[in-house]
Amino acid sequence: MFSTYKNPPNHAHSPRHFTSKDEMVEDISDRLLGSGLDDYPAHSCAGQSQAPAPLIRFLVIFLFLYISVLETINFIYSKSNPLASFKNTEEELPQRPDSNYIIPSSILTYQRRSEWSELQYPWTLPPGDSLDAIWGRLLSAQNIRVTEEEFKAFVPNATNGVQTLDGDYVGVIGIYHHLHCLDSIRRVIRWDYYGPRATEKAIEEGVYTKEHTDHCIDSIRQALMCHPNTAFYAAHWIMSEKGPKADLDSTSGAMHKCVKWESLDQWAKERAMSQSTARYRPSPFHGKHNGMHGA
Repeated sequence: MFSTYKNPPNHAHSPRHFTSKDEMVEDISDRLLGSGLDDYPAHSCAGQSQAPAPLIRFLVIFLFLYISVLETINFIYSKSNPLASFKNTEEELPQRPDSNYIIPSSILTYQRRSEWSELQYPWTLPPGDSLDAIWGRLLSAQNIRVTEEEFKAFVPNATNGVQTLDGDYVGVIGIYHHLHCLDSIRRVIRWDYYGPRATEKAIEEGVYTKEHTDHCIDSIRQALMCHPNTAFYAAHWIMSEKGPKADLDSTSGAMHKCVKWESLDQWAKERAMSQSTARYRPSPFHGKHNGMHGA
């Protein structure tokens, strides 16, 4: 019944003959309990070569250590610089040339300073002629006139643009609109003073109405959220007359790149126009009004 024992396939050994069943069992035990895999040559596929196992283990360990080192460096850097986790997407946004809608940046000069600090004189003066004159000078370039060449550089489509009798085009720089809105809100807040002094023209144009005030508040909100001040202002405990009080610092260690107001204001004042004395070419819509509203 048990006459022969054949070696595993693909091994070129001659069959061995046994004289008894016990001899065959002993031979099988020797083979099964022998030197393990070393007794059986590794199988390989024809035409393929395999990398030595030590090299593969080395590459896996090296890759693991490399990734671990990179992750450790990134973790340490992010902890030491919290702002490193914020992605700068400026380069991802489409860049609009200065020639479209925006005054040339070459006219502006800049300075580094904190964006806001303590209340500044004379802007803190009480309502009156002195404060109104200061705001008047600030808004003297609210309405400006530009040449046809400048206008077409700002606004590619000049159709229906408002023109003066001599051919200049009329417009407003955004910051002056926001300042006009602040001045209007300032007057509404102190209506006890400005109400009795409001001119018929201002009332007729609706400068102090709820609708105009809502427009001003929301336009300023949008502008602030478009250009947010991201500096951190710390709160500290101070001792007030009523006891300890958490107080927000009015200054921050952060320095901002701020436009020097004079560089912008000078450019605008060179083009300022008086709304009350300006005369315009007829409207293409055959309107009867011959003036501009302050917004």
